[in-house]
Amino acid sequence: MKNAIQEVHAVKAAAAPRYEGYSNSATYCASLYISQEAKIHQNLSMFANATGDIDPVKLASYFTSVQVVNDDDDRAGVMGRRLFLSYWVEGEVNWVEIAAELSETLSHQRSGPDSVASVSASIDQIGPTLETIELRLGVRPDPLISSPQSPADLDQGAIGLLSEAEVIGTVVKFHRQLDRGSYAKVDRILRAIGGKWNRKAGGHVFANDPADLIDNVIQTGTYERPDNHGFFPTPKELVLNLVREAGIAPGMSVLEPSAGIGNIAVELAAITGHGNVTTVELQQQNVDVLRTLGFDPVMGDFMAFVTEQRFDAICMNPPFAKQADIKHVLHAWDLLAPGGKLTSIMAAGAAYRQDRRTTEFRDFVRAYGRYYDNPEGSFRSSGTLVRTITVVLQKPL
Repeated sequence: MKNAIQEVHAVKAAAAPRYEGYSNSATYCASLYISQEAKIHQNLSMFANATGDIDPVKLASYFTSVQVVNDDDDRAGVMGRRLFLSYWVEGEVNWVEIAAELSETLSHQRSGPDSVASVSASIDQIGPTLETIELRLGVRPDPLISSPQSPADLDQGAIGLLSEAEVIGTVVKFHRQLDRGSYAKVDRILRAIGGKWNRKAGGHVFANDPADLIDNVIQTGTYERPDNHGFFPTPKELVLNLVREAGIAPGMSVLEPSAGIGNIAVELAAITGHGNVTTVELQQQNVDVLRTLGFDPVMGDFMAFVTEQRFDAICMNPPFAKQADIKHVLHAWDLLAPGGKLTSIMAAGAAYRQDRRTTEFRDFVRAYGRYYDNPEGSFRSSGTLVRTITVVLQKPL
């Protein structure tokens, strides 16, 4: 017969989740908490060995693993060089598995943008391409490699769970008991954006009202609030798809709202000519890029843009935070000529959120067109793992 201690461990082991890709839940938690630390990811090379891979021995010697003893102890995560693991985890941390995971991240870091010297040399040789203009003006984003997230973390299940959360003052709460796997997903996100679990409060406590932070995660599928007005350049594959869906033809009048550095406008102008493309852009540095590319942009917030002109087509990639994409698309719709087409990249939240604005917008899309998912990781090259959809609308004659 089992003694009392064995019975406790048996119950604990049964409750502890087994995570695919890791040998035990202790390794899962260690990987989870280390990945939340952006500073560690920015300095992964300090754990590298002579072959350039992450050395598990260096990791194990750097971190001291401590398992908290019960659920009253809310310490979890990396604090300095100490790694506090949740009370329910099982097994010893397998540093070989974590090193293999981090080696892949380090490899991505090293395959990032070219050095300043090589970029300067290419500028002298081939002249100011769009890429070199981005680099010269400092508007090309850094890759996401140092972010604490990975594509698997922010699946729709995790975002859907956040949609259930209620913000009460500075506390984020759930009104149902989450299973261990679901809790791990939302805990990782909430900690990454500044929350800390507090058992007495019954939720994650923030220094300030976290409503905007939560909404931004739901809308964009990324942890970090952009400090660039939500600007992420549109990758070429998505640009070409927008242009095809819009049926752009020579001589058409076309609008690109929130034009950024002109990734969409350049493709439009290649078909219609620069004089037929109207661009609107808020940020001065992006306006400078657009002028360098031969456009005459209207500088300002697109939501304040008013014109008597009605455009044959509109292609756009609006900002996503706080459902700005819905507002921008509806404003652009008013500027579309009868029979014209509007194509837009939008946050994936527009496809499944259940708030009134989103559900009414989906009804609007169904009445005038359609939407579909874009490939996962489409925006990785632009510095974000945001999940997106493409919306195609046609105005009646």
